[in-house]
Amino acid sequence: MNQKKINSAKKEKKTKNEAVWYIVGAGMLVAAVSLIIMYFVMTQDGSATSGSTSAAGSRPSAEYPDTPYVEDENDPVVATVNGEPVTFDEMTMVMGSFRVETAAYFFSKYGLDFSHGFWETEIDGITPLDYIKERALGFLTERKVQQQFIREQGMMGDFSHRAFLRDFEAENARREETVSEGGIVYGVTQFDPMTYYDYQFLNNVQMMLTEKGDVLFPVSYADILRYYEENIANFREADHLVVDVIAVPLYVGDEDPYEKILRAEEALLEGRDFESVMREFNPDNEPFRVDFSGREAARIYDGLFSDMAWGLSEGEVSVIFEWGDAWLILKCAERTAGGYMGIEGREHTIMVECRWEKYDAFAEKLREEADVRIIDEEFAKLVME
Repeated sequence: MNQKKINSAKKEKKTKNEAVWYIVGAGMLVAAVSLIIMYFVMTQDGSATSGSTSAAGSRPSAEYPDTPYVEDENDPVVATVNGEPVTFDEMTMVMGSFRVETAAYFFSKYGLDFSHGFWETEIDGITPLDYIKERALGFLTERKVQQQFIREQGMMGDFSHRAFLRDFEAENARREETVSEGGIVYGVTQFDPMTYYDYQFLNNVQMMLTEKGDVLFPVSYADILRYYEENIANFREADHLVVDVIAVPLYVGDEDPYEKILRAEEALLEGRDFESVMREFNPDNEPFRVDFSGREAARIYDGLFSDMAWGLSEGEVSVIFEWGDAWLILKCAERTAGGYMGIEGREHTIMVECRWEKYDAFAEKLREEADVRIIDEEFAKLVME
């Protein structure tokens, strides 16, 4: 078959520049849900810990042999990454995960609606089908070079699509059986393919960094100090915030509650002090103050109340808004800027972040240097509906 070498770094750079927004709309929701599920399962299930031998973090063994891929005429190879096969079904699965992104990109940039003929419509020399193939192949290139590296460390065996499907089906069967017997599973009761693909991949990366990170990606104290200084904003403590509240319940008294809160606002505009208006209009004629210093206040006064409160500077009064079966007006009574947490006691947490930073840079270099080859005849058969 004719093979064509691709400069994967150039292709990926072009794609990233064209899709700065990356995930929008429903795509953002899917990504967020997937990450929450993966984090919860990885931390609760324990499968990312040292010594795990689950399918989600597999090691070379008789069950997961490190052997060459055996071609399957029902799932032909459409490309290779450093000689590692990318199959038709594998590309199709990943292309599906970029469906929302692709539709949003072409609508945002070109006004192209998702309708009949969408995938074959050429604009600026590229069709949505070309775009989604690029995105999927770039994604798989990024993943496969990392899987190859993990395998070189002796911590991963067969990561072909065939092995993935076997693990995916086995994990869902295990979860189904556990639930049917009255047991507990963490996260979802059944994975969808892409969520499990991400979950399995991240498990293997985490296992490798946990067991061999000290040697492969050493972190010095100078690295920890540098990271702390460059990311100091992440270590800022929350501001001290106190708000006073005028509250008119929606279902108390004979007067229309909105007319009543409008009268309270008018009194403030006429120059009356906030406390006297609170005493006149609040239930039981009592002042009402919320201090956000404690976790309890943040838990109770959430959503729009919290957003309105934190949006105020000291002395500022909010607009009228509805929250918790009442019309409200807030005034920021006190607000002082939070300080910065010191580095002491946080060295380990920062060390982990530094190690991931080093690994991400290393993984990017692997991707840039990858030898990606497309098998034209099979790649051309990939379509979207």
